[in-house]
Amino acid sequence: MFTGLVEEVGQVVAIETLRRGSRLRIRAERVTEGLEAGESVAVDGVCLTALEVARREFSADISPETIARTNLSFFKIGTLVNLERPLAVGQRLGGHFVQGHVDGIARVLRVVPEGEFLRMSFTIPEGLAGYLVPKGSVALNGVSLTVADLQEDSFDVQLVPHTLERTNLAASGRAEVLNVEVDILGKYVARLLGHGSGSAEEQRASDTGPDLGRFIQLPGD
Repeated sequence: MFTGLVEEVGQVVAIETLRRGSRLRIRAERVTEGLEAGESVAVDGVCLTALEVARREFSADISPETIARTNLSFFKIGTLVNLERPLAVGQRLGGHFVQGHVDGIARVLRVVPEGEFLRMSFTIPEGLAGYLVPKGSVALNGVSLTVADLQEDSFDVQLVPHTLERTNLAASGRAEVLNVEVDILGKYVARLLGHGSGSAEEQRASDTGPDLGRFIQLPGD
């Protein structure tokens, strides 16, 4: 479990092709301190297992499933990646609960400077519209953010100077698309309200989020 508070931006220094997947080697200063083989690290919001840790670098294997569902297939030598170690028991939860299980990938539509801040608009990955709400939480490349505005096929976030400085969200060296993980609480609420209660095939075919209008009566209804 992670919080979406990035510890540092690392860099991909090697990519090895395996029989079915690939192996990354990432250079990092902070997250390698005390990191041991077998422990988890969130790389652009994807929970990976560290294999070898040495000389401020660590390696991790990427499975075919991860390659198919995340932006890791866009990585190349020099790609900048957000890094976070798991939440330790007793630590403050400054962001929101992030599992490191990516739900989809999004492309940047617009980047609008707003003084020292930056507003970014993204496409909504297929099937995730029902899990995004204005002022709700969303993780982009592992960064805990608030949905500033929500449209039918896009959503906005506003980045503060600290986020711009400490993450890769606005960096030219990141992957072409960003990993999206919706709030796990929203997933459970959707499940409890009956969304996705059928077979796995039915869930995939109708994964558009719950019809909350059937359960929530707004003023004036």
